[in-house]
Amino acid sequence: MRSAWLHNKSLFLLLVALVAGGTAIPGYAQQNFVPLPFNPTVSIYVLPYLVAHEEGIFKKNGIDLRPSIQPALVRRVKSSGIMIPPDRVGASGGAIAAPMFAGDATGGSNPLTIAGAAPGIRSASTSPRPRAKDKTVIIASHYDHTHWLLMARKGITKPEQLKGKRIGYSRVGTISHFMALVFAKKMRWDPIQDISLISDSIDVDNLRDGLVDAMFCPEIVSIKAKAEGFSQVLDMRDKPWREPMASNSLHADRAWLRNNQETARRFLKSVLEGIALMKKDKAATVRAMVKWYNWTDPQEQDLLYSYAAEYTRKPYPAVEGIKKTMEVYDSLAMRKFKPEDFYDDSLMRELDQSGFIDGLYK
Repeated sequence: MRSAWLHNKSLFLLLVALVAGGTAIPGYAQQNFVPLPFNPTVSIYVLPYLVAHEEGIFKKNGIDLRPSIQPALVRRVKSSGIMIPPDRVGASGGAIAAPMFAGDATGGSNPLTIAGAAPGIRSASTSPRPRAKDKTVIIASHYDHTHWLLMARKGITKPEQLKGKRIGYSRVGTISHFMALVFAKKMRWDPIQDISLISDSIDVDNLRDGLVDAMFCPEIVSIKAKAEGFSQVLDMRDKPWREPMASNSLHADRAWLRNNQETARRFLKSVLEGIALMKKDKAATVRAMVKWYNWTDPQEQDLLYSYAAEYTRKPYPAVEGIKKTMEVYDSLAMRKFKPEDFYDDSLMRELDQSGFIDGLYK
């Protein structure tokens, strides 16, 4: 599906193994990590990882990240006018939903993932399989509030004009679906009777072809939509639309986390350092934008950097966003869970209380 690259399909597997012999990584004697193949999506959520890679932060922390963008993703984003540099593309194909890291020392599980939090929370109450307590938990949230835009076809400039119209989103439970439901509630509309929510419909060509009247879309797509003259109806960062949201987050398998604290700590430290560097060094962020996504237009760079700069310094799991997700997707089955079932902030608290995060900004 054309919009899969934008959302919670950015799944990746962290390959970590302790091997005997070889050269020890400074500061981590006797621990050597095999290279990590990384298939990034096209998203501002991934920028801290790419910046940390480009500036040598992952390697400094003992992780050899080796990114390459999959050809299947290149084909999908091309419809929105995004042209990935050829030298950033991997040699082999693969589904966007495939693990970003291939294989691990424990036999093929997915211990670390980047994914939208809402789909996992919703699926806990809708899947036929009971959710075990040791399933994936959020250990860091990239954003803790709504932040996408509602773009509409020409002639529609106000939210009120969308009553009775077709509004595009990705899939049920995704960021765009969550925001569409929040939007409908704030408008005091029934999401079934007063509007039509159309799935798999957040590419610019859906507006262009008249398949939807409006769509909730990420920053990258909104740039292309504006360039074609489509209207920005609202920005979900602004009042009164802004709400807590468990957006794209760093997840860990809870059982794996218990047994791999040091590995998870190093990875999380690398991400935190990448965020700090992004905030302090726009040039480093722009270099990553250009190298990996070919985002060369200065105005586009400024807009995308404004979103990237909103990363919180201390990206604790978005607890209020988790609660809001549980409210939006309320059901008898959902009420069997507590917010604590979906996150673990112990590593973030440890790094925060140690002064590590504050030290990155001195």
